[in-house]
Amino acid sequence: MFGTKDRVALLETLIALAHADGDFSQDERDRIEGLIDFFNLKPWAEEQVRSVLENPPQELPTSETIPAYHTRMYVYTQAVMMAFEDGVIDDGERDLLEELGVSLDLSDEDINKAWFRAEELAEKP
Repeated sequence: MFGTKDRVALLETLIALAHADGDFSQDERDRIEGLIDFFNLKPWAEEQVRSVLENPPQELPTSETIPAYHTRMYVYTQAVMMAFEDGVIDDGERDLLEELGVSLDLSDEDINKAWFRAEELAEKP
């Protein structure tokens, strides 16, 4: 189970990625809002996440801030899926995802799996 800090890190990462192409679309906003509701965050955590909706954090999570490898992999996979949200992955999003993979200390094999999975889900109606 993911703790509150992991959920906040995930949401802040998704917010950063949603802004990476310079367009925070309504679909991206709706997805993040849905996750905020789904996670039923503690008040302090929800406030922290909502405070960065329009101004995303500049720092990405690391293997130190998210120690569990499976949690880091989940954050990365969700970030790739967010990049697919508007149907176009631009250079800013690709660059941020590359930086995130390094920051989270993920294997190349797992990064490729995350991309494959996200592409697979994006193609489904």
